[in-house]
Amino acid sequence: MKLLFIFLLLVTFSAHGVPNKLESQEFKSTKLLAEKGDAKAQFDLAVMYVRAEGVLKNEDESIRWVRKSADQGYAKAQYNLGLISENGWGVLKNLKEALRWYRKSADQGYADAQYKLGFMYDQGKRVIKNPEEALIWYRKAANQGHPEAQYNLALLFDKGEELLKSPEEALRWYKIAAEGGVAKAQNKLADIYDNGYGVSENPEKAFIWYKKSADQGYAGAQFNLGAMYNIGRGVEKDLEKAVRWYRKAADQGHASGQFGLGLMYRFGDGVLKNPKEAVIWYRKAADQGNAKAQSSLADAYCYGIGISKDLKNCSSWAKKANDGGYDTSKLWNDFELWKYQ
Repeated sequence: MKLLFIFLLLVTFSAHGVPNKLESQEFKSTKLLAEKGDAKAQFDLAVMYVRAEGVLKNEDESIRWVRKSADQGYAKAQYNLGLISENGWGVLKNLKEALRWYRKSADQGYADAQYKLGFMYDQGKRVIKNPEEALIWYRKAANQGHPEAQYNLALLFDKGEELLKSPEEALRWYKIAAEGGVAKAQNKLADIYDNGYGVSENPEKAFIWYKKSADQGYAGAQFNLGAMYNIGRGVEKDLEKAVRWYRKAADQGHASGQFGLGLMYRFGDGVLKNPKEAVIWYRKAADQGNAKAQSSLADAYCYGIGISKDLKNCSSWAKKANDGGYDTSKLWNDFELWKYQ
């Protein structure tokens, strides 16, 4: 994936940056090689033009040299020309052209292009959706150590069409991707150990992988880690740490994290009891469709906990929770909420 990061700079086309006023010796040497037809030098020159490295920034020249390099069969340039075409960076967006360049690069064994090609077949982008073809290209990239391809390959084996499903292969590739540092794979592997999906249930292992993922900022894992601390599963119970991890997830907009944090404030677990703050977090989660949060917000309105009693609002949120599959019949019966619809 390292070239992707290089070329995100190459094709951002920002007007910022301080271009060099004079051409550097390195630029001159690279340009000389490029003009002689050296494909790698042509690509390197394109990078220098867009990043203003030793030369005034020139985005048009950058694309021109990328194309020259790609036309000579340089796989990195072909992949990046695919990115340019797919995203419309400095050119008209053209998914058909992007697919053509990705395929040229992928056929030469370039892992990023193989992953991209797999993704296009997986999602049906400009091609007929074809999970079998996606699997072929994901596997090619995954076998070269491409982390995202490894994770997506695991997903195909795990959640894909029935003919492709293989719990053993899914677990194997989740492990490989997780060990390669893919945060969502680490969270998924933790979930497998946490719930015993195809393996012996192991909360301690689950905690380790949730923590690795959470430390990378993955909101789902941060919530899961908070839950582990909250109930003392796989780790010693620690309500203050539970609050800390719920908050990290909540601050990223994770609905379950927001609801979890609201509950901690409501009951004063690991934090000073604050029903008003609880309502704030309930509402954030409820606005995202979290049925449990909608029910708790309805409860707050019905009983006037942390907010002024308001049976009309209680009725509204109770109905949303009920529509979302969460039973609020007790509120409906106790407060005769149908009167406020």
